[in-house]
Amino acid sequence: LPGHVTLENILEERYSRNMLALLSTTLIISALSGGVLNVSFPVIVRHFDASATASSWLLLGAMLTSTSLIIMFGRLADMFGRVPIFLSGLVLMTVTSVLAGLAPSIAFLTVVRMIQAAGTAMLLAVMAAMLTVSTPADKLSKSMGIYMSALASASLAGPPLGAVLADTLGWRWLFWFQAPFGLICLIWALRTLRPMPTVGERGRLDVPGVLL
Repeated sequence: LPGHVTLENILEERYSRNMLALLSTTLIISALSGGVLNVSFPVIVRHFDASATASSWLLLGAMLTSTSLIIMFGRLADMFGRVPIFLSGLVLMTVTSVLAGLAPSIAFLTVVRMIQAAGTAMLLAVMAAMLTVSTPADKLSKSMGIYMSALASASLAGPPLGAVLADTLGWRWLFWFQAPFGLICLIWALRTLRPMPTVGERGRLDVPGVLL
């Protein structure tokens, strides 16, 4: 190979591109899980004849869970590694997508959505860090821009996609459509991810801080 270009450089660049594609795809799927629900929310409320309180918790429960757990999963990733947290998040997101579509009641759907939000929190807590570690410094800004563009695209695509799914296939497909993509990303991740070292000393989890 000419000059400073080596087989190792080529393999590292290929791994970096593969990681960017995997993480961006996972981000799109996790972001769509909330976006498709917002515009089609009335369809689910009417199906279950849900009260105002139960309806509000379907949305707020997931947001509260995801927001409150991100810091905790970030700390757990420092303690036990980012890859296990990422894979666990993918598994949770995929399994709960199937369960949510099978929901027999609004209460069951709310609980499953909160568990799914925990999986989303796992993913959000580690994906940016994983992208940083796997990307050469001179390409990090570009890769991060693509990664954030994936989030913006999912935010825009969620509402119209949710409306189409609810109007054609039914509200249960608002959740079921995520399952095959989640499974693909899980297999992709298992074939792609390299071990990543933990950060600093293992230490302890600040349980009072997490609760607060």
